[in-house]
Amino acid sequence: MNTFTEWIQSLGVEFEKMREDLWYFPNKNLLLQFPGNKEEKKGIRIWEKQWRFQKDIVQSRIKLRLGLLPTLPGRVCKIRRIDKHTADPFLDLHHLQGTTTSKLKFGLYLPKTYLRLWRGEEVDEVLVGVMTFSGARNFRDGSKSYELIRFCTHKDVQVIGAFTKLFAYFRREKEPGSVMTYVDLEWWNQKVYPQFEIDSQLDPIPFGISDDGRWNGNGKDYENKGSLKLIWKS
Repeated sequence: MNTFTEWIQSLGVEFEKMREDLWYFPNKNLLLQFPGNKEEKKGIRIWEKQWRFQKDIVQSRIKLRLGLLPTLPGRVCKIRRIDKHTADPFLDLHHLQGTTTSKLKFGLYLPKTYLRLWRGEEVDEVLVGVMTFSGARNFRDGSKSYELIRFCTHKDVQVIGAFTKLFAYFRREKEPGSVMTYVDLEWWNQKVYPQFEIDSQLDPIPFGISDDGRWNGNGKDYENKGSLKLIWKS
Protein backbone atom coordinates (compact mmCIF):
# COMPACT_ATOMS: atom_id res chain seq x y z
CA MET A 1 0.00 0.00 0.00
CA ASN A 2 2.15 2.84 -1.34
CA THR A 3 -0.06 5.87 -1.73
CA PHE A 4 -1.60 8.14 0.88
CA THR A 5 -5.01 7.82 -0.79
CA GLU A 6 -4.91 4.01 -0.69
CA TRP A 7 -4.03 4.05 2.98
CA ILE A 8 -6.80 6.52 3.86
CA GLN A 9 -9.33 4.37 1.99
CA SER A 10 -8.15 1.24 3.82
CA LEU A 11 -9.10 2.75 7.20
CA GLY A 12 -12.80 2.23 6.55
CA VAL A 13 -13.68 5.63 8.01
CA GLU A 14 -16.09 8.05 6.34
CA PHE A 15 -14.30 10.94 4.64
CA GLU A 16 -14.87 13.57 1.99
CA LYS A 17 -12.29 14.28 -0.71
CA MET A 18 -12.60 18.06 -0.77
CA ARG A 19 -9.74 18.58 -3.19
CA GLU A 20 -6.95 16.52 -4.69
CA ASP A 21 -4.83 17.22 -1.61
CA LEU A 22 -7.53 17.58 1.09
CA TRP A 23 -9.32 14.85 3.06
CA TYR A 24 -12.02 15.74 5.59
CA PHE A 25 -13.35 13.34 8.25
CA PRO A 26 -16.70 14.82 9.35
CA ASN A 27 -17.23 12.54 12.34
CA LYS A 28 -13.98 13.76 13.90
CA ASN A 29 -13.88 17.25 12.34
CA LEU A 30 -10.41 16.36 11.07
CA LEU A 31 -8.87 17.88 7.94
CA LEU A 32 -5.69 16.44 6.41
CA GLN A 33 -3.60 17.93 3.64
CA PHE A 34 -1.19 15.79 1.63
CA PRO A 35 1.21 16.79 0.36
CA GLY A 36 1.56 19.73 2.72
CA ASN A 37 1.69 23.24 1.30
CA LYS A 38 3.77 25.94 3.02
CA GLU A 39 1.53 28.66 1.62
CA GLU A 40 -1.67 27.05 2.87
CA LYS A 41 -2.24 26.31 6.53
CA LYS A 42 -5.25 24.01 6.18
CA GLY A 43 -5.80 21.26 8.73
CA ILE A 44 -2.89 18.96 9.52
CA ARG A 45 -0.32 19.07 6.75
CA ILE A 46 1.53 15.84 5.97
CA TRP A 47 4.84 16.59 4.27
CA GLU A 48 6.10 14.29 1.52
CA LYS A 49 9.31 13.39 3.33
CA GLN A 50 7.38 12.70 6.52
CA TRP A 51 5.24 10.21 4.63
CA ARG A 52 8.30 8.66 2.97
CA PHE A 53 10.55 8.35 6.01
CA GLN A 54 8.22 8.59 9.05
CA LYS A 55 5.14 6.87 7.68
CA ASP A 56 4.57 4.70 10.76
CA ILE A 57 4.52 7.71 13.08
CA VAL A 58 2.29 9.76 10.78
CA GLN A 59 -0.16 6.88 10.39
CA SER A 60 -0.22 6.41 14.15
CA ARG A 61 -1.02 10.08 14.77
CA ILE A 62 -3.83 10.04 12.24
CA LYS A 63 -5.26 6.81 13.67
CA LEU A 64 -5.14 8.37 17.13
CA ARG A 65 -7.19 11.35 15.95
CA LEU A 66 -9.68 8.99 14.32
CA GLY A 67 -9.98 6.74 17.39
CA LEU A 68 -8.52 3.72 15.58
CA LEU A 69 -5.59 2.81 17.84
CA PRO A 70 -5.95 0.03 20.40
CA THR A 71 -5.93 1.38 23.95
CA LEU A 72 -4.12 0.56 27.18
CA PRO A 73 -5.00 1.88 30.64
CA GLY A 74 -2.08 3.90 31.93
CA ARG A 75 -3.03 3.05 35.52
CA VAL A 76 -1.57 -0.47 35.15
CA CYS A 77 1.80 0.85 33.98
CA LYS A 78 4.89 1.46 36.10
CA ILE A 79 7.26 4.43 35.95
CA ARG A 80 10.99 4.70 36.55
CA ARG A 81 13.94 6.84 35.55
CA ILE A 82 15.60 5.82 32.31
CA ASP A 83 18.89 6.75 30.67
CA LYS A 84 19.80 8.24 27.32
CA HIS A 85 20.40 4.82 25.77
CA THR A 86 16.79 3.86 26.51
CA ALA A 87 15.08 7.18 25.83
CA ASP A 88 16.78 8.14 22.56
CA PRO A 89 15.88 5.05 20.46
CA PHE A 90 12.28 5.19 21.71
CA LEU A 91 11.90 8.87 20.80
CA ASP A 92 13.49 8.33 17.39
CA LEU A 93 10.98 5.55 16.67
CA HIS A 94 7.83 7.17 18.06
CA HIS A 95 8.22 10.99 18.02
CA LEU A 96 8.10 13.00 14.77
CA GLN A 97 10.99 15.23 15.89
CA GLY A 98 13.01 12.36 17.32
CA THR A 99 15.20 12.75 20.34
CA THR A 100 17.04 15.80 21.67
CA THR A 101 19.15 16.76 24.67
CA SER A 102 17.49 16.46 28.09
CA LYS A 103 18.53 16.11 31.72
CA LEU A 104 15.71 14.05 33.24
CA LYS A 105 14.12 11.06 31.53
CA PHE A 106 11.17 8.94 32.68
CA GLY A 107 9.83 5.76 31.15
CA LEU A 108 6.32 4.29 31.35
CA TYR A 109 6.37 0.50 31.31
CA LEU A 110 3.64 -2.06 30.78
CA PRO A 111 4.47 -4.96 33.15
CA LYS A 112 4.50 -8.57 31.98
CA THR A 113 1.33 -9.22 33.98
CA TYR A 114 -0.63 -6.99 31.62
CA LEU A 115 1.03 -7.76 28.28
CA ARG A 116 -2.06 -9.79 27.37
CA LEU A 117 -3.86 -6.43 27.10
CA TRP A 118 -1.71 -5.58 24.13
CA ARG A 119 0.49 -8.14 22.44
CA GLY A 120 0.79 -11.12 24.74
CA GLU A 121 4.56 -11.12 24.24
CA GLU A 122 6.79 -13.32 26.37
CA VAL A 123 8.95 -10.49 27.72
CA ASP A 124 9.25 -8.98 31.17
CA GLU A 125 7.88 -5.56 30.21
CA VAL A 126 7.37 -3.13 27.32
CA LEU A 127 8.32 0.56 27.27
CA VAL A 128 5.16 2.37 26.13
CA GLY A 129 5.87 6.03 26.96
CA VAL A 130 8.70 8.52 27.56
CA MET A 131 8.76 12.02 29.04
CA THR A 132 11.92 14.13 29.28
CA PHE A 133 12.78 17.40 31.04
CA SER A 134 15.55 19.96 31.34
CA GLY A 135 17.47 20.46 34.54
CA ALA A 136 16.12 22.87 37.14
CA ARG A 137 16.32 26.63 36.90
CA ASN A 138 16.55 27.90 40.48
CA PHE A 139 15.02 31.16 41.65
CA ARG A 140 15.85 33.36 44.66
CA ASP A 141 12.62 32.43 46.42
CA GLY A 142 13.73 28.79 46.41
CA SER A 143 11.34 27.67 43.68
CA LYS A 144 12.45 25.65 40.66
CA SER A 145 11.33 25.78 37.04
CA TYR A 146 11.76 23.06 34.41
CA GLU A 147 11.05 22.61 30.72
CA LEU A 148 9.15 19.58 29.51
CA ILE A 149 11.12 18.74 26.36
CA ARG A 150 9.64 15.55 24.89
CA PHE A 151 6.60 13.36 25.45
CA CYS A 152 5.33 10.50 23.35
CA THR A 153 3.81 7.05 23.63
CA HIS A 154 4.35 3.91 21.58
CA LYS A 155 3.05 4.45 18.06
CA ASP A 156 1.11 1.17 18.05
CA VAL A 157 -1.15 1.98 20.99
CA GLN A 158 -2.98 4.78 22.82
CA VAL A 159 -2.02 4.74 26.48
CA ILE A 160 -4.91 6.34 28.33
CA GLY A 161 -3.66 8.75 30.99
CA ALA A 162 0.02 8.36 30.08
CA PHE A 163 0.80 12.09 30.15
CA THR A 164 -0.99 12.66 33.46
CA LYS A 165 0.71 9.68 35.12
CA LEU A 166 4.23 10.58 33.97
CA PHE A 167 3.83 14.27 34.79
CA ALA A 168 2.46 13.48 38.27
CA TYR A 169 5.45 11.20 38.94
CA PHE A 170 7.87 13.96 37.88
CA ARG A 171 6.10 16.50 40.12
CA ARG A 172 6.28 14.23 43.15
CA GLU A 173 9.98 13.64 42.62
CA LYS A 174 11.11 17.19 41.78
CA GLU A 175 8.41 19.43 43.35
CA PRO A 176 8.67 22.12 40.65
CA GLY A 177 7.25 25.60 41.08
CA SER A 178 6.52 25.78 37.36
CA VAL A 179 6.98 23.83 34.14
CA MET A 180 6.98 25.20 30.62
CA THR A 181 6.74 23.40 27.30
CA TYR A 182 6.23 24.12 23.60
CA VAL A 183 3.74 22.30 21.39
CA ASP A 184 3.49 22.25 17.60
CA LEU A 185 0.20 23.79 16.45
CA GLU A 186 0.14 21.35 13.51
CA TRP A 187 -0.67 18.45 15.86
CA TRP A 188 -1.84 20.39 18.93
CA ASN A 189 -4.34 18.49 21.07
CA GLN A 190 -5.44 20.36 24.18
CA LYS A 191 -6.71 17.16 25.82
CA VAL A 192 -3.12 15.98 26.23
CA TYR A 193 -2.13 18.99 28.39
CA PRO A 194 -5.15 19.52 30.69
CA GLN A 195 -3.16 21.10 33.53
CA PHE A 196 -1.26 23.60 31.37
CA GLU A 197 -2.33 27.11 30.39
CA ILE A 198 -1.47 28.88 27.14
CA ASP A 199 1.15 31.57 27.74
CA SER A 200 1.86 32.76 24.19
CA GLN A 201 1.91 31.80 20.54
CA LEU A 202 5.12 31.69 18.53
CA ASP A 203 5.62 32.29 14.82
CA PRO A 204 5.94 29.39 12.36
CA ILE A 205 9.29 27.61 12.46
CA PRO A 206 11.08 26.34 9.31
CA PHE A 207 12.53 22.84 9.46
CA GLY A 208 13.84 20.08 7.25
CA ILE A 209 13.74 16.29 7.12
CA SER A 210 17.01 14.60 6.26
CA ASP A 211 17.28 11.66 3.89
CA ASP A 212 17.42 9.25 6.83
CA GLY A 213 14.09 10.62 8.07
CA ARG A 214 15.46 12.68 10.96
CA TRP A 215 13.94 16.05 11.83
CA ASN A 216 16.37 18.89 11.14
CA GLY A 217 15.83 22.19 12.91
CA ASN A 218 18.28 23.93 10.57
CA GLY A 219 16.39 22.99 7.41
CA LYS A 220 14.18 25.33 5.37
CA ASP A 221 12.11 22.98 3.20
CA TYR A 222 9.04 22.93 5.45
CA GLU A 223 7.35 25.12 8.02
CA ASN A 224 5.00 24.39 10.90
CA LYS A 225 1.96 26.52 11.78
CA GLY A 226 3.71 27.96 14.79
CA SER A 227 3.96 26.81 18.38
CA LEU A 228 2.25 27.41 21.68
CA LYS A 229 4.16 28.08 24.86
CA LEU A 230 2.34 26.35 27.73
CA ILE A 231 2.87 26.90 31.45
CA TRP A 232 2.04 24.78 34.48
CA LYS A 233 2.27 26.38 37.94
CA SER A 234 2.05 24.72 41.33
